[in-house]
Amino acid sequence: MASSGDLAYIKKLVRKQLTEREKEFCLKHQNDSDEELLEYARQAARELGGGISKGDSIYNYDILGSSLLKRRFGTWDNMLALAGIEKDLSNNRPIRGCLYCRETRRLHKCVEDTRTIIKQKQNEFKNRYAGREKADLLEYIKQAAADFGYTPASADLLGGSYITRRFGGWAAAVQQAGLPKCKIKYKRPEDGRLFMDELRRQLEMYDENLRLLVVGEIEDVSVIATNKMAKKMEKDAVLEEKAQALARRMLIFKEKLFAAEYTKASDKLLLTYLVGCAQEIGRLPYKSEVIGGAYLERRFGSWTEALQRAGCNEPPGAIPKPEERLIYTREVQIQKYLLEGRESVVRMLYKNPLIGRMQSGNIFHILRWNPAAANSADSQCYNLAKARFEQDGRKKSVSQAELQAEADKIRKIYNRTLESLDLQTRRFVAKYKDASKKELLKCVQQRAQQLHTTPEMLDVVGAEFIMQKLHYTWGMVLNKLRLKKNGAKHKIYQSRLFKEEFKRQKQIWEQETAGVTAAV
Repeated sequence: MASSGDLAYIKKLVRKQLTEREKEFCLKHQNDSDEELLEYARQAARELGGGISKGDSIYNYDILGSSLLKRRFGTWDNMLALAGIEKDLSNNRPIRGCLYCRETRRLHKCVEDTRTIIKQKQNEFKNRYAGREKADLLEYIKQAAADFGYTPASADLLGGSYITRRFGGWAAAVQQAGLPKCKIKYKRPEDGRLFMDELRRQLEMYDENLRLLVVGEIEDVSVIATNKMAKKMEKDAVLEEKAQALARRMLIFKEKLFAAEYTKASDKLLLTYLVGCAQEIGRLPYKSEVIGGAYLERRFGSWTEALQRAGCNEPPGAIPKPEERLIYTREVQIQKYLLEGRESVVRMLYKNPLIGRMQSGNIFHILRWNPAAANSADSQCYNLAKARFEQDGRKKSVSQAELQAEADKIRKIYNRTLESLDLQTRRFVAKYKDASKKELLKCVQQRAQQLHTTPEMLDVVGAEFIMQKLHYTWGMVLNKLRLKKNGAKHKIYQSRLFKEEFKRQKQIWEQETAGVTAAV
């Protein structure tokens, strides 16, 4: 990999090259007509926009010849207008970067690739000649000299460093080969013929890959991504892989949860659920597209029978691929949010009543068993433990064992809190399953009066059920009650409902602990 010193050298070299290329462009095209220059700008916009960034606009630092274009047409904006190129006001080019960034990235990447390939070839040369006579190496040097037309330096041919070690120096090897003394001296090994030839080959490959990307024959944008963007793409790929693995596990869990919750449900309720799923998808769903599909198939004898009893008689469409299934796609997105520690965003996929029905289950109950949410909860419990010791003024005297023990205790209270909230939600659903719209809205109104502020969805027991029952989003519920949204977005453990229950569970835990201690 190129070092920081190499990168500084590359940047200096790129600035020098771009200055020279800008002068050459202006001299070469100074007599071109206005239309020829405008067509050059249009072509540059198409190439830089196609498959690389949104839109086909360009900035004055995107292409060569910007100084000539501004002199000819007055201003850059005037040139864009005459060329019929829409001006990009977003100023957001995260992938490709400006001309200087592109050239620096191009040279830097090719230098790294050249180093890697040469190192690999040097190792192969060493393994090939390790057990052979010195005469074979001398013959190899003679043949290289004949091909080059001069006595090569060690940096000019493959295996130069290995030959130097075998003969005790490059001059000794050249002398034993009967060749004239080498007169070439390089400041850096990278200035030698071996490195430069491979670098030219890598630059040609890079340019060809870029051309294929522009015309759409390949889709790997990492070939032109900035270092920052490349790292983000790599991080996103790892996150996607983890999220997909967790999504498959959670869908299996939700199937079991659905079967357990709806064992005693009426056929009418299940068929209503199936109709809602079909409405959301916009066509007849397959069993694999619906949470609880396997249970519905067992309940009604077959999937076709379940669809017919639900009043869905049209044949389903083509079998979707796993990544195209709505529940799978949504579950992957949920897992991404949870892996990033953004539990508050998870509720966005539960706002719509149909989506909530498709995902199935209480959000607190599902988060309690979700591995990604569990990782986030562990981190939060650890932070809460540190905060408690800091409040007591024991930040420096606390050992790691004490901190971990406190975090374990808080995690138990944390789990108890989620269990209690899950139970409260189930009791709320059982109590208000036949309630009117007015009664449900009154529950939210009472909670707002209790908090003396507008509640978020996570601050109200049974909020998901209320939205499903009313077919409202949370914003619509607040509008009906003429409550102004406060814009607060918090995680599960930051909600007022969770904090209140956590405090209560903590008191119960301390009372139980004190009772056990007194009994002992």
